[in-house]
Order: sequence, then structure tokens, then C-alpha cells
Amino acid sequence: MIWVPLLLILCSLESSQAVTRTSELKLALQTDCTLKKLHTSHTAKHGHTRPPSEVSHRLTKFKEHIQAVIEMRENSQITYEVDIAFSADMTHEERMQYRTGFNKTLFDEFMAQNSEEVDLQSRAPRPEP
Repeated sequence: MIWVPLLLILCSLESSQAVTRTSELKLALQTDCTLKKLHTSHTAKHGHTRPPSEVSHRLTKFKEHIQAVIEMRENSQITYEVDIAFSADMTHEERMQYRTGFNKTLFDEFMAQNSEEVDLQSRAPRPEP
């Protein structure tokens, strides 16, 4: 079984947003043409632009996510709805930027500029001396 973090494939679906049919997902796993078509649709929908040199790697990631979605849909113990998430073709490092919401580079820059002004224990500005 391919383990994909739950956050990656759970989608908060609005009522107007269509869920990808399981039959369409299964067909994408059977033919490269259908997989590429679904991936192209996915990247256009989410505004992703990928360099041509990454297409093969991105398709592999996308295919892994489709497999995980199908497995979860076929598991009768899972009672929530799953679909392909916007991060379905991203690397682990790329997904972590969205998952944690923490940007260490920006934090380090902030702390370098403000380390004397912020009390990290209480998260409050330090009192003036």
C-alpha cells in the first residue's frame, strides 16, 4: 500500500466542485494518455506550471496519489470523501510548505531583525527598560 499523508488527498470540497469519478481515476492508471490528460487538467485547474524536464517525475507522483485515492475510496471504513488534492504531483518538500505553513527562512530573517524585541516565552513584546 502506498502511504500518502492524509492531508494531501483530502479535499475540502465545495458543493459546486465536481469530484473526479473513480472510473476516470482507474482509467488514468491503465493508459498513459488518460493519465497525461488528467494531469494536464489538474495542473491547469490549480495554476501549476512545470518545466518540461519535470513532467515524467510529476506524472509518477500524480499516479501514486491517484492510487492512494482509489484505495481510500474502496476502503469501507473510510467514511469521508477523498479526491485528488492540488498537491498531488508535488514532492514531499513542496507539500511540507503547505502542510506546516512554516517558512523557516522568513522566520530566521524575522528573528535576526527582531530578536531583542520579542520575548519568545510569552510571545509578547519585551517591556521597555
